[in-house]
Amino acid sequence: MLTVTNLHKAFRVSPLSRQRVHAVRGMSFTVEPGSTVAVVGESGSGKSTSARLVLRLVDPDSGSVVFNGRELTELTRTQINHARQSMPMVFQDPYSSIDPSWTIREVILEPLHARTSGGSTLRADPVELLQKVGLPESFLHRYPYELSGGQRQRVAIARALACSPELLICDEAVAALDVSTRASIINLLKDLQAEHGFGILFITHDLSLVEAISDRVVIVYLGEVVETGPTQQVFGAPRHPYTRLLMDSIPRPDPQNRMHLKALARTGEVPSASNPPPGCAFASRCPRRTDICTTASPELSNADDGGEARMFACHHPLTLTPVPSKKGEDHD
Repeated sequence: MLTVTNLHKAFRVSPLSRQRVHAVRGMSFTVEPGSTVAVVGESGSGKSTSARLVLRLVDPDSGSVVFNGRELTELTRTQINHARQSMPMVFQDPYSSIDPSWTIREVILEPLHARTSGGSTLRADPVELLQKVGLPESFLHRYPYELSGGQRQRVAIARALACSPELLICDEAVAALDVSTRASIINLLKDLQAEHGFGILFITHDLSLVEAISDRVVIVYLGEVVETGPTQQVFGAPRHPYTRLLMDSIPRPDPQNRMHLKALARTGEVPSASNPPPGCAFASRCPRRTDICTTASPELSNADDGGEARMFACHHPLTLTPVPSKKGEDHD
Protein backbone atom coordinates (compact mmCIF):
# COMPACT_ATOMS: atom_id res chain seq x y z
CA MET A 1 0.00 0.00 0.00
CA LEU A 2 2.80 2.44 0.90
CA THR A 3 6.36 2.17 -0.38
CA VAL A 4 8.96 4.74 0.68
CA THR A 5 12.29 4.47 -1.13
CA ASN A 6 15.57 6.33 -0.51
CA LEU A 7 13.91 9.42 0.95
CA HIS A 8 16.12 12.45 1.66
CA LYS A 9 15.37 15.79 3.30
CA ALA A 10 17.65 18.55 4.57
CA PHE A 11 16.60 21.88 6.07
CA ARG A 12 18.49 25.15 6.04
CA VAL A 13 19.50 26.30 9.51
CA SER A 14 18.35 29.81 8.54
CA PRO A 15 17.30 31.54 5.32
CA LEU A 16 20.72 33.19 4.98
CA SER A 17 22.81 30.19 6.01
CA ARG A 18 24.27 27.51 3.78
CA GLN A 19 24.41 25.09 6.66
CA ARG A 20 21.81 22.34 6.37
CA VAL A 21 20.37 19.85 8.87
CA HIS A 22 20.08 16.41 7.29
CA ALA A 23 16.85 15.21 8.89
CA VAL A 24 16.19 12.17 6.68
CA ARG A 25 18.98 10.35 4.85
CA GLY A 26 17.96 7.56 2.49
CA MET A 27 15.04 6.22 4.51
CA SER A 28 13.09 3.28 3.03
CA PHE A 29 10.18 1.19 4.36
CA THR A 30 6.85 -0.31 3.30
CA VAL A 31 3.39 -0.63 4.86
CA GLU A 32 1.12 -3.48 3.75
CA PRO A 33 -2.70 -3.17 3.82
CA GLY A 34 -4.09 -3.89 7.29
CA SER A 35 -0.66 -4.03 8.94
CA THR A 36 1.06 -1.79 11.47
CA VAL A 37 4.61 -0.54 10.93
CA ALA A 38 6.36 1.28 13.77
CA VAL A 39 9.12 3.78 13.02
CA VAL A 40 11.25 4.07 16.15
CA GLY A 41 14.18 6.25 17.18
CA GLU A 42 15.40 8.91 19.57
CA SER A 43 14.30 12.54 19.38
CA GLY A 44 15.80 14.16 16.28
CA SER A 45 16.19 10.89 14.38
CA GLY A 46 13.85 11.96 11.56
CA LYS A 47 10.76 9.96 12.49
CA SER A 48 8.19 12.76 12.35
CA THR A 49 9.85 14.34 9.33
CA SER A 50 9.49 11.06 7.45
CA ALA A 51 5.74 11.02 8.21
CA ARG A 52 5.36 14.59 6.97
CA LEU A 53 7.32 13.70 3.84
CA VAL A 54 4.91 10.85 3.14
CA LEU A 55 2.00 13.30 3.23
CA ARG A 56 4.05 15.98 1.47
CA LEU A 57 3.38 18.40 4.26
CA VAL A 58 7.10 18.83 3.60
CA ASP A 59 8.45 18.21 0.11
CA PRO A 60 11.37 15.74 -0.09
CA ASP A 61 14.69 16.65 -1.69
CA SER A 62 14.78 13.27 -3.40
CA GLY A 63 13.31 9.79 -3.14
CA SER A 64 10.04 8.08 -3.90
CA VAL A 65 6.73 7.78 -2.03
CA VAL A 66 4.23 5.44 -3.70
CA PHE A 67 0.73 5.09 -2.23
CA ASN A 68 -1.63 2.61 -3.89
CA GLY A 69 0.41 2.75 -7.07
CA ARG A 70 0.60 6.56 -7.28
CA GLU A 71 3.88 8.44 -6.99
CA LEU A 72 3.00 11.16 -4.47
CA THR A 73 6.11 13.24 -5.12
CA GLU A 74 4.86 13.96 -8.67
CA LEU A 75 1.31 15.03 -7.79
CA THR A 76 0.08 18.60 -8.03
CA ARG A 77 -1.03 20.41 -4.89
CA THR A 78 -4.69 19.67 -5.67
CA GLN A 79 -3.95 16.00 -6.33
CA ILE A 80 -1.95 15.55 -3.13
CA ASN A 81 -4.73 17.20 -1.10
CA HIS A 82 -7.12 14.59 -2.50
CA ALA A 83 -4.66 11.75 -1.80
CA ARG A 84 -4.29 12.83 1.83
CA GLN A 85 -7.96 12.06 2.44
CA SER A 86 -7.07 8.35 2.44
CA MET A 87 -4.21 8.74 4.93
CA PRO A 88 -5.12 11.15 7.75
CA MET A 89 -2.70 11.90 10.57
CA VAL A 90 -3.25 11.79 14.32
CA PHE A 91 -0.82 14.30 15.81
CA GLN A 92 1.07 14.11 19.10
CA ASP A 93 -0.52 16.95 21.01
CA PRO A 94 -4.32 16.71 21.37
CA TYR A 95 -4.32 20.16 22.96
CA SER A 96 -3.11 21.90 19.79
CA SER A 97 -4.32 19.64 16.96
CA ILE A 98 -7.98 20.55 17.58
CA ASP A 99 -9.49 24.03 17.11
CA PRO A 100 -10.47 25.17 20.63
CA SER A 101 -13.28 27.39 19.32
CA TRP A 102 -15.17 24.52 17.66
CA THR A 103 -17.55 22.05 19.20
CA ILE A 104 -16.61 18.38 19.05
CA ARG A 105 -19.20 17.86 16.31
CA GLU A 106 -17.54 20.53 14.17
CA VAL A 107 -14.11 19.02 14.80
CA ILE A 108 -15.20 15.55 13.69
CA LEU A 109 -16.94 16.80 10.54
CA GLU A 110 -14.08 19.12 9.54
CA PRO A 111 -12.45 16.70 7.03
CA LEU A 112 -15.82 15.99 5.42
CA HIS A 113 -16.44 19.68 4.83
CA ALA A 114 -12.94 19.97 3.38
CA ARG A 115 -13.55 17.26 0.79
CA THR A 116 -17.21 18.04 -0.02
CA SER A 117 -17.74 19.81 -3.31
CA GLY A 118 -20.63 20.81 -5.54
CA GLY A 119 -24.00 19.54 -4.42
CA SER A 120 -22.74 16.50 -2.53
CA THR A 121 -23.93 16.02 1.01
CA LEU A 122 -22.27 14.87 4.22
CA ARG A 123 -23.00 11.24 5.01
CA ALA A 124 -20.92 10.52 8.11
CA ASP A 125 -22.72 10.20 11.43
CA PRO A 126 -20.75 12.04 14.15
CA VAL A 127 -22.63 10.12 16.84
CA GLU A 128 -21.51 6.80 15.37
CA LEU A 129 -17.94 8.04 15.06
CA LEU A 130 -17.90 9.11 18.70
CA GLN A 131 -19.25 5.72 19.77
CA LYS A 132 -16.54 3.97 17.79
CA VAL A 133 -13.88 5.73 19.85
CA GLY A 134 -15.68 5.12 23.15
CA LEU A 135 -17.20 8.56 23.78
CA PRO A 136 -20.90 9.33 24.48
CA GLU A 137 -23.19 11.34 22.22
CA SER A 138 -23.38 14.11 24.83
CA PHE A 139 -19.81 15.11 23.92
CA LEU A 140 -20.92 16.43 20.50
CA HIS A 141 -21.84 19.84 21.87
CA ARG A 142 -18.89 20.21 24.21
CA TYR A 143 -15.74 22.18 23.51
CA PRO A 144 -12.20 20.75 23.57
CA TYR A 145 -11.30 22.51 26.85
CA GLU A 146 -14.00 20.43 28.57
CA LEU A 147 -12.26 17.15 27.68
CA SER A 148 -9.22 15.40 29.11
CA GLY A 149 -6.12 14.72 27.02
CA GLY A 150 -7.13 11.13 26.34
CA GLN A 151 -10.64 12.17 25.34
CA ARG A 152 -9.28 14.79 22.97
CA GLN A 153 -7.06 12.20 21.33
CA ARG A 154 -10.10 9.96 20.87
CA VAL A 155 -11.83 12.89 19.16
CA ALA A 156 -8.79 13.27 16.88
CA ILE A 157 -9.05 9.57 16.01
CA ALA A 158 -12.79 9.96 15.32
CA ARG A 159 -11.97 12.86 12.99
CA ALA A 160 -9.50 10.64 11.14
CA LEU A 161 -12.11 7.85 10.86
CA ALA A 162 -14.48 10.29 9.15
CA CYS A 163 -12.12 10.11 6.15
CA SER A 164 -12.56 6.31 5.83
CA PRO A 165 -8.77 5.94 5.90
CA GLU A 166 -6.73 3.30 4.13
CA LEU A 167 -3.64 4.33 6.09
CA LEU A 168 -3.66 6.01 9.50
CA ILE A 169 -0.49 7.92 10.37
CA CYS A 170 0.04 8.28 14.12
CA ASP A 171 2.81 10.73 14.92
CA GLU A 172 3.67 10.14 18.60
CA ALA A 173 -0.10 9.86 19.13
CA VAL A 174 0.20 8.68 22.75
CA ALA A 175 3.39 10.46 23.85
CA ALA A 176 1.51 13.26 25.64
CA LEU A 177 -0.75 10.88 27.59
CA ASP A 178 -0.30 9.08 30.91
CA VAL A 179 0.49 5.38 30.97
CA SER A 180 -3.03 4.02 31.56
CA THR A 181 -4.49 6.29 28.88
CA ARG A 182 -1.79 5.19 26.45
CA ALA A 183 -2.85 1.58 26.89
CA SER A 184 -6.50 2.39 26.21
CA ILE A 185 -5.64 4.36 23.04
CA ILE A 186 -3.39 1.54 21.78
CA ASN A 187 -6.19 -0.99 22.34
CA LEU A 188 -8.63 1.36 20.59
CA LEU A 189 -6.38 1.62 17.53
CA LYS A 190 -6.02 -2.15 17.35
CA ASP A 191 -9.79 -2.67 17.61
CA LEU A 192 -10.51 -0.06 14.93
CA GLN A 193 -7.89 -1.56 12.65
CA ALA A 194 -9.45 -5.02 13.04
CA GLU A 195 -12.88 -3.56 12.23
CA HIS A 196 -11.96 -1.31 9.30
CA GLY A 197 -8.83 -2.98 7.93
CA PHE A 198 -6.68 0.14 7.51
CA GLY A 199 -2.92 0.15 7.82
CA ILE A 200 -1.10 2.13 10.51
CA LEU A 201 2.21 3.97 10.32
CA PHE A 202 3.07 4.42 14.01
CA ILE A 203 5.78 6.96 14.78
CA THR A 204 7.19 6.66 18.29
CA HIS A 205 10.32 6.99 20.42
CA ASP A 206 8.96 4.52 22.99
CA LEU A 207 10.04 0.98 22.15
CA SER A 208 7.86 -0.41 24.95
CA LEU A 209 4.76 0.38 22.85
CA VAL A 210 6.03 -1.23 19.68
CA GLU A 211 5.66 -4.87 20.64
CA ALA A 212 2.03 -4.27 21.65
CA ILE A 213 0.87 -2.70 18.40
CA SER A 214 3.18 -3.30 15.42
CA ASP A 215 3.72 -6.13 12.96
CA ARG A 216 6.99 -4.70 11.67
CA VAL A 217 9.46 -2.25 13.13
CA VAL A 218 11.82 0.23 11.46
CA ILE A 219 14.67 1.44 13.69
CA VAL A 220 16.09 4.80 12.59
CA TYR A 221 19.19 6.66 13.76
CA LEU A 222 20.21 10.13 12.57
CA GLY A 223 17.79 9.91 9.64
CA GLU A 224 18.89 6.45 8.48
CA VAL A 225 17.30 3.01 8.81
CA VAL A 226 19.67 0.80 10.81
CA GLU A 227 17.43 -2.26 11.30
CA THR A 228 14.04 -3.43 10.11
CA GLY A 229 12.01 -6.60 10.26
CA PRO A 230 9.07 -8.37 11.90
CA THR A 231 8.64 -7.04 15.42
CA GLN A 232 8.94 -10.38 17.19
CA GLN A 233 12.17 -11.22 15.37
CA VAL A 234 13.75 -7.83 16.07
CA PHE A 235 12.71 -7.94 19.73
CA GLY A 236 13.73 -11.57 20.09
CA ALA A 237 17.25 -11.11 18.73
CA PRO A 238 18.29 -7.57 17.72
CA ARG A 239 21.17 -7.45 15.24
CA HIS A 240 22.14 -3.76 15.44
CA PRO A 241 23.78 -2.41 18.64
CA TYR A 242 21.53 0.66 18.54
CA THR A 243 18.41 -1.53 18.59
CA ARG A 244 19.76 -3.30 21.65
CA LEU A 245 20.54 0.07 23.26
CA LEU A 246 16.93 1.17 22.77
CA MET A 247 15.62 -2.08 24.21
CA ASP A 248 17.89 -1.89 27.25
CA SER A 249 16.78 1.71 27.83
CA ILE A 250 13.14 0.76 28.35
CA PRO A 251 12.32 1.73 31.97
CA ARG A 252 11.77 -1.29 34.21
CA PRO A 253 10.93 -1.50 37.92
CA ASP A 254 14.17 -3.34 38.62
CA PRO A 255 16.63 -1.78 41.12
CA GLN A 256 19.41 -4.07 39.86
CA ASN A 257 19.09 -2.51 36.43
CA ARG A 258 19.83 1.06 37.55
CA MET A 259 23.61 0.81 37.25
CA HIS A 260 23.24 -0.72 33.80
CA LEU A 261 21.06 2.19 32.66
CA LYS A 262 23.63 4.67 34.03
CA ALA A 263 26.29 2.91 31.95
CA LEU A 264 24.11 3.26 28.87
CA ALA A 265 23.71 6.96 29.57
CA ARG A 266 27.49 7.38 29.30
CA THR A 267 27.73 5.95 25.79
CA GLY A 268 27.85 9.41 24.18
CA GLU A 269 25.66 11.87 22.34
CA VAL A 270 23.97 11.69 18.96
CA PRO A 271 26.21 13.37 16.34
CA SER A 272 25.11 16.66 14.80
CA ALA A 273 22.62 16.23 11.96
CA SER A 274 24.13 19.29 10.29
CA ASN A 275 27.52 17.56 10.07
CA PRO A 276 27.00 13.78 9.95
CA PRO A 277 30.20 11.84 10.60
CA PRO A 278 31.80 9.64 7.94
CA GLY A 279 31.21 5.93 8.17
CA CYS A 280 28.57 4.59 10.53
CA ALA A 281 26.62 7.35 12.27
CA PHE A 282 26.39 5.22 15.43
CA ALA A 283 30.12 4.53 15.63
CA SER A 284 30.86 7.20 18.24
CA ARG A 285 28.47 5.50 20.69
CA CYS A 286 29.03 1.86 19.74
CA PRO A 287 31.17 -0.43 21.94
CA ARG A 288 31.76 -2.76 18.96
CA ARG A 289 33.27 -0.17 16.61
CA THR A 290 36.49 -0.75 14.71
CA ASP A 291 38.38 1.35 12.17
CA ILE A 292 36.04 0.38 9.33
CA CYS A 293 33.07 1.77 11.26
CA THR A 294 34.51 5.29 11.16
CA THR A 295 35.42 5.21 7.47
CA ALA A 296 32.84 3.10 5.57
CA SER A 297 29.09 3.50 5.88
CA PRO A 298 27.37 0.09 6.26
CA GLU A 299 24.62 -0.77 3.78
CA LEU A 300 21.31 -2.39 4.68
CA SER A 301 21.74 -6.11 4.08
CA ASN A 302 19.57 -9.17 4.50
CA ALA A 303 19.93 -11.00 7.78
CA ASP A 304 21.33 -14.53 7.68
CA ASP A 305 18.78 -15.94 10.14
CA GLY A 306 16.16 -16.85 7.55
CA GLY A 307 13.89 -14.11 8.86
CA GLU A 308 11.12 -12.60 6.80
CA ALA A 309 12.51 -9.42 5.18
CA ARG A 310 14.90 -8.91 8.11
CA MET A 311 17.59 -6.33 7.36
CA PHE A 312 20.24 -4.37 9.28
CA ALA A 313 23.11 -1.98 8.56
CA CYS A 314 26.12 -2.87 10.69
CA HIS A 315 29.71 -3.96 10.06
CA HIS A 316 29.74 -5.97 13.30
CA PRO A 317 26.16 -7.12 14.00
CA LEU A 318 25.16 -8.79 17.22
CA THR A 319 24.90 -12.56 17.21
CA LEU A 320 21.53 -14.29 17.12
CA THR A 321 21.62 -15.14 20.82
CA PRO A 322 18.12 -14.38 22.16
CA VAL A 323 17.70 -11.47 24.51
CA PRO A 324 18.36 -12.81 28.04
CA SER A 325 15.48 -12.94 30.47
CA LYS A 326 17.50 -11.06 33.07
CA LYS A 327 17.69 -7.52 31.64
CA GLY A 328 21.01 -5.79 31.86
CA GLU A 329 23.23 -8.75 30.91
CA ASP A 330 25.74 -8.26 28.13
CA HIS A 331 24.59 -9.25 24.66
CA ASP A 332 27.41 -10.30 22.39
